[in-house]
Amino acid sequence: MNHCLDRIRVKDRLDEFSRRAVAMVAYFGNDIPDYFDVSSGTWRLNGGWTEGFWAGLLWWLYSYSGDNRLALAARQTTRRVAEAHADWDDHDLGFVYESTCVLAQRCGAADDTMVPSALAAAHRLAERYRPDGRYIPAHGPVGGSRAGFAIIDTVMNLELLYWAAHTDGAPGVAKIATATAHSIAQRHVRPDGSSCQVLWLEPTTGEIIRPEAVMAVSVDSCWARGQAWGIHGFATVYRQTGDVAFLQVAERMAGYFITKLPTDGVVFHDLDDPTIPEVPRDSSAQAIAAGGLLTLAECADDPEGRRHWLRLAETLLLPLWEHCVNDEAPGDMPRGFLGRGCKSLRKQQGVVSDLVFGDFYFVASLVRWLRLADNE
Repeated sequence: MNHCLDRIRVKDRLDEFSRRAVAMVAYFGNDIPDYFDVSSGTWRLNGGWTEGFWAGLLWWLYSYSGDNRLALAARQTTRRVAEAHADWDDHDLGFVYESTCVLAQRCGAADDTMVPSALAAAHRLAERYRPDGRYIPAHGPVGGSRAGFAIIDTVMNLELLYWAAHTDGAPGVAKIATATAHSIAQRHVRPDGSSCQVLWLEPTTGEIIRPEAVMAVSVDSCWARGQAWGIHGFATVYRQTGDVAFLQVAERMAGYFITKLPTDGVVFHDLDDPTIPEVPRDSSAQAIAAGGLLTLAECADDPEGRRHWLRLAETLLLPLWEHCVNDEAPGDMPRGFLGRGCKSLRKQQGVVSDLVFGDFYFVASLVRWLRLADNE
């Protein structure tokens, strides 16, 4: 086996994924895949915060292949998802609209409704900001019972605010994004570079009331996907602001993540689970983290720095390529591209499964790696 990425292999794989995606569009129709349930051998559909990633996956493959069948399906799904989430009370508006309407615009394929829809979502997200506590509550009405519920995942949703500021010239939403990112870095990221996903805050002061283990094994451990959200999110905030403090946070978090890679190179669901190796892996976390490292490579202002981050991204992508990529399934039932993901161990959802967002970040990373490698 050739234990490296090269342009020919990556192009061949993306060609294969593009062809398979066309067949998946025909299979799913108007449904939106969430994760493949290995216990039942069927797909679970329409997953709420994950629903934008199916259109986003199609947009990334269209940006690579130019196949108009993918663009047509992505456009149709983008419209449905945007309409369904038009009044959503959730910080994951960023995930939903960034991977649908904003990606459509970046592909030069948005219709007249998509940019206005994404701008409305961005301003709705900004309205969630609690200026006294300097944070964005994650879920539900801002003044509701979960008003103090803050999670590291929010850093990934801030890109929608920066996009809106660039698009409609309203700098206030960018200031909200940067203030929120600073608060997440200060509160959720530990001195050693690990992170605590969930904190309950006092809404009027931002004081930490208590941490909570929701996805992690304990309040002192480090949930792999939360860590990956941080790497990717802070890298993105650094790209948007140029503030070296965010680069340093992303570097520390990436360092912690990479030191936790096991022998075969695919991280476990919780980086600090005391029962490792008797726990599931999470390929999706690794694909997300790789995307963050590619962002740092794209931001590097010198060839040596670009190569440094590119090589680290390959350290994460190669094990996924070798140990997690699914072969095309025989028969009518499609499989996702990337197996061994773990959506929620606590809820026993999508454990050792193909996850639509894992596919999204893996394909996005391969396309971005190819663009960087072509410039080496």
